[in-house]
Amino acid sequence: MKLVNVQGRKKTGKTTTVTNIISELVRRGYTVGSVKGIHIDAFSMDSETADTGKHKRAGADPVTARCHDETNVMFKGKRNLREILKFYDTDWVVIESHVDLRCPNIITGRTAYYDGEGKDVSLDEQVNELTIACSGVISNEISEFEGLPVINSMTSIEKLVDVIENFYNCKEEVRILEPEEEMALIESNDFIKVHADGREEAGSDHMLMENTVEVYINGKLRGAVPCTPQNIPELVIGWLNAEGFIDDIREIQQITINDEGTLAEVLLDNEWGNYPVRPVSQVKWKKEWIFALAKDFEIIMPLRQETMAAHNCRIARGLDDGSIDILFKCEDIGRHSAIDKVIGWSMRNGIDMTDCILFTSGRVSRAMVQKVIRAGIPVMAGKGTISKKAVALAKANNLTLIGYAKADSLCIFA
Repeated sequence: MKLVNVQGRKKTGKTTTVTNIISELVRRGYTVGSVKGIHIDAFSMDSETADTGKHKRAGADPVTARCHDETNVMFKGKRNLREILKFYDTDWVVIESHVDLRCPNIITGRTAYYDGEGKDVSLDEQVNELTIACSGVISNEISEFEGLPVINSMTSIEKLVDVIENFYNCKEEVRILEPEEEMALIESNDFIKVHADGREEAGSDHMLMENTVEVYINGKLRGAVPCTPQNIPELVIGWLNAEGFIDDIREIQQITINDEGTLAEVLLDNEWGNYPVRPVSQVKWKKEWIFALAKDFEIIMPLRQETMAAHNCRIARGLDDGSIDILFKCEDIGRHSAIDKVIGWSMRNGIDMTDCILFTSGRVSRAMVQKVIRAGIPVMAGKGTISKKAVALAKANNLTLIGYAKADSLCIFA
C-alpha cells in the first residue's frame, strides 16, 4: 500500500485534485482507498435520531450500518491515521487534509506567496520537505514553484500521477528525516543498598536508556524494536533487511523518525518484500583477523564503561597482512539491535558486506545468525557461546561461525 497526501486551504482545488488522482490511479489498474479529513466542529456522519445513533448513545463502539449498496463502520472519537490504515488493503490510499502521518504530499493553493489580504491560501507557507508537487487553482498561472512542479490536475492529471508514481519507483538515495537534537543515552537511578547485617545506604547508578521503536511500513505497524536511542535510522534499515522486507536499501524511499525516537515511518517500494534467507558465499579467512577483533573488543566503549550494561558489535574487513580494517562499531542495550545497527550502517554507506566479518558480544542465537546471513556476511564471530540452532542454521547456509573468540584462542562451530 502506497500513500500520498493532498493538503491545502479551503477553495484551493484540494478535493478536485484528490478525485482526479483517484480516477487516474484507477484508470491505471490500481485499487485505491481514500481518507478525508473534515475540520467542522460537531460534524457527524450519523444522526442522533437514526437507529445507529441510538446504538452509539447506548455505548456500542464501533457501530456498523449495513445495507444493499454499502457498509458503514463508525467509531467513537478521532482515530489517528495509522489506526485507520489498518483497515485498508488497497494498492494506494489518497489522503486529503491529514498531517499526522508523514508521507509524500501535494500542496494546493490559490497564490504562490501570501499577499497579506484575507486568509493565507499561498503555497509558500505550506510547502515542506515532503512536498513532491503543487496543484490547485495556482496551477492556472505558474508551472513551477521553488523547484517543485506545479501541475493542473484538470488538464495534466497523467503528469501529476507520474510524479507520484516516480516518487516510489525512483532509485535515488534514501531520504532520512530524523530529530535534530541527540537523545539522552544514560539515566541515573537512585537505590537503597541493604547489607546482611541490616545496614542501609543510599546510592545511585548509571543505566542505559531503554527505548522501543515502532516501525510503520507504508502506514501499517510491522514491528516494535527495543534499543538504545542512538543510530536509529541504521537500526531501522538493518531491521528491515533482517525481517526480509528489503534486500537492497534502494527499495526504501523515506524513513522518518519522530522527536522522541519511538516511531519510525518507512515508505517502501513494496511493503511485501518477504525475501527468503539465502546461503552466503564462503570466503577464505585468517585466524589473525578474529584475534585482532577480539583484542579490539577489549577496548571498552563509552556506554559500557559508564553503565556496564551495553552490548557492542563491529564489522570489519581482514587485510592481507593479518590486520583488520574496522568499518563501524556501535553499542546498544540489546545484542540483536546492535547487529541491526551495524548492518543498517553498512547498507546506508554502500558497504559490500560479502567480504566482511561481524563480531558481536554475548551469546549468539539463531535469530542473530539469520540477520547476518540475510546481510550476506560470510564470517561471524562472538565472545560467548553459540546456540545449537544457530550452528545448524550457519551450516545450512555456508556461514563460518566462531564462538568464544579471544585475543589468543577461538572455537570454530561451523
